[in-house]
Amino acid sequence: MAIDPRSERRGPLPFRLAMADAFLDRPVVCTQVRTGATGPSVEGPVAAPRSGPVTQAPLRRLGPSLLAVVGILCLGAVALSWRRRRDAVPAQRRSFGAADPADRPGTGLPPRPDTGPDPMTAPTDLAPHRAPRTLSLALQGGGSFGAFTWGVLDRLLEEDDLVIDAVSSTNAGSVNAVVMAAGLIAGGRPEARRHLDRFWKRISETAPPQLGPAVTVFTDITSRWLSPYQSNPFNHDALDRLLADAVDFDALRAAPPFKLLVAATAVPDGATRIFRETELVRKMVLASGCIPLKSQAVEIEGRRYWDGGYSANPPLIRLIEASDAPAILLVQIVPSLGQGAPCSAPDIVRRLEQITFDGVLQRELSALRTMVDLSWSGGGRSALAAKLRALALHRVSAEDHHPALQDESSTDLGWRFLLRLRAAGRSAAEAWLAEGTRLPAGRAPPLRSIG
Repeated sequence: MAIDPRSERRGPLPFRLAMADAFLDRPVVCTQVRTGATGPSVEGPVAAPRSGPVTQAPLRRLGPSLLAVVGILCLGAVALSWRRRRDAVPAQRRSFGAADPADRPGTGLPPRPDTGPDPMTAPTDLAPHRAPRTLSLALQGGGSFGAFTWGVLDRLLEEDDLVIDAVSSTNAGSVNAVVMAAGLIAGGRPEARRHLDRFWKRISETAPPQLGPAVTVFTDITSRWLSPYQSNPFNHDALDRLLADAVDFDALRAAPPFKLLVAATAVPDGATRIFRETELVRKMVLASGCIPLKSQAVEIEGRRYWDGGYSANPPLIRLIEASDAPAILLVQIVPSLGQGAPCSAPDIVRRLEQITFDGVLQRELSALRTMVDLSWSGGGRSALAAKLRALALHRVSAEDHHPALQDESSTDLGWRFLLRLRAAGRSAAEAWLAEGTRLPAGRAPPLRSIG
């Protein structure tokens, strides 16, 4: 007797029949095939053998166990399929209860994606393979126009391989710098972006409402007759409380994420005072943005200080001395150009402020160009001269990316206005990242305008 050859493909016949008998709990028959001289012939059904290495009773007990195993395997396959579908959903759709204002409806900010481990704190094997780019920043001051800088920083912080070496700043630039530093200390790049979002949202929420041109004129006239020592005798400053809530200055001094140069102007002689990261306290940032007709001078170590924009907006030469980066990005937010001659008192005051604060920058740029020329002519052999010859200085300007900025007020802290400036800053940074970082260093003009 021979077994049908087709059955060999699925295993020994007695074993298969016994398995079927165990599951179906009924006798199973098979067809016996005999092979003769003229070929195989079928004689009819015969009962499946009950003897052999596999018996019926153990297999019947084995049947439920096999069913359980098959069920577990099916459940595992379903779980694996669900996990794959879940991983395909964007991370921001799986997050709940975010405290970030960018994640709350009605703020106008896009939701923050889950960017994963921060390269500044993640293990080395998670870091990008390409070499990091090192950059220093010069952040100009200009009141609410600093929201443009907020946008620039927000976009730069998305670049995992971009390392910030040093930051020089004045006024709103100093505020952005310390808030970003506090966020980097607290949780890396994603937290730095959230810190900036929360801070600017709170500034807008606590700002007094804009009451129209007539009130603006009255306030301006009043400030000419009443000094802040008379109109604000208790020296209340809303920015003081906001900074106290947003920045841990003890942690900043202990472990600064980059070099900091915060500029203020000494009232007695008009000299620039640079406060460094290892000594920085809240009063120094307040001094960097102290407008004389709106706030009392900030006293530090027996000397009084006003806004750093009157003497350095922002400090460039001191930044070059402190920086080890091959490139510096200047973020300019004060408009350089005006539309004709202003006639109304508020417009005249606004244009005078723009000329004053932008003129300081233009004078330092002029001096820097002269220094670069001297370094190439062989007149300078110092370390600073060598830095100047190798340095690439880039610029992004708010007025290039926000139409009619010269007609806007730097005291406008309305949320819609701030969001427009933030969007313009992100756009400017995007253009610079696409074009500016590809520019060679070499002997080119020290100021390069991108976008």
